[in-house]
Amino acid sequence: MTFRRPNWDLLIAADDQDAEDHAWFPAERTKTCKDFRALEGLKFRNVYLTSRAIEGGSSVLFQILYRTAVMMGGSVLHVSDYRETE
Repeated sequence: MTFRRPNWDLLIAADDQDAEDHAWFPAERTKTCKDFRALEGLKFRNVYLTSRAIEGGSSVLFQILYRTAVMMGGSVLHVSDYRETE
């Protein structure tokens, strides 16, 4: 069985204010770095983290994101590393 690679990106912000500050970012979905249950089952092309999310994130968050990125053939990147197409 083969899986289609997702065609949408995810933004991880530190909190709701950080998400609002990055409303310009072209991600289809935005989550915070504290709500791990909201990340369960998400399949994304690339996940982007804000600087505040990197500072406030935990090792559990990064394990979840990197494991999912590897399975989906995507990447975990900072918002400044946005990739328009792949």
